[in-house]
Amino acid sequence: MFGTVPALRTVVLAEQTADDEKDVLEGLLHYRLFNEAERVRWRMEDIPWSSIDRSKITPSLVSLVHQIVLAELTTYSATRRFLQEFSEDIDFTQWMSIWFYEETKHPHALVRWLHEAGRAVSGGEIVRGRITAPFMKSRFGMLVTNIISEVHASATYVALTRTTEEPVLRQIARHLGGDEARHATGFFAYAQRAYEQSKNRDAERLDALKVLHMWLNQNGQVQHPVNTVGLRTSGDQELLEDWSRATTDQTIVEQHSLMQQRITRERILGLIGNLTEMELKTPEQVLQRIRELKIVDRKAS
Repeated sequence: MFGTVPALRTVVLAEQTADDEKDVLEGLLHYRLFNEAERVRWRMEDIPWSSIDRSKITPSLVSLVHQIVLAELTTYSATRRFLQEFSEDIDFTQWMSIWFYEETKHPHALVRWLHEAGRAVSGGEIVRGRITAPFMKSRFGMLVTNIISEVHASATYVALTRTTEEPVLRQIARHLGGDEARHATGFFAYAQRAYEQSKNRDAERLDALKVLHMWLNQNGQVQHPVNTVGLRTSGDQELLEDWSRATTDQTIVEQHSLMQQRITRERILGLIGNLTEMELKTPEQVLQRIRELKIVDRKAS
């Protein structure tokens, strides 16, 4: 069990939904997202492990994949927190089951690749990798944070497919990048629903832009449960030392990082701008919109 809803709250939730006669197949986002996932789901047994080209594996590539594994492990703790925080939302919590299953396949595949490359992952590393940052208070902000997180994770794998020459890892990265992009779309759908149903859209806009501003300008202070490799490797001394020793492929690592950041920045500006009904093309525009919304908020209060 991930946790239980207090008894009184359970009764209240039951009373609220007892008279809901809407057809769930038509009314819930979960079923559409489930069908989309079923159509594109990949299988672990289809990965050609015997085709790994060890001549294309370098020390810094192994270190990079290891850090991505640690980033992916936060799914376990994050799922428990989502189910607790959104316990009354039958739609979102059902979708969480899809998200959890697919996300747990990611470290599984990468751990297997690392094993084949000669880098074992210990149980202690798995436990440490599950540690997450606290959720923010705004539920809408939490959804926006995870849109950004999933886009950033997708960009990680897109960059990996373009910079690595190891064919099996490239195939794995394509699978995982597709999953992450689809998960970003899922979080976006639930955030859009919350935004449309909100009684104070300016407050939701402000929360969303604050999260976006922190990611764009401070890149590491956004506290979300699904930390991605850009946040987890930033300032990691062990990884930096591994990379500094691997002089032969420094260019690949640098290309990966730059490509990842560029892809993420372009996509999240467009997504959050679309979500909040604002034109957002630069970090400066984001900051200006925050200032404008704060003025509106002060006048309203």
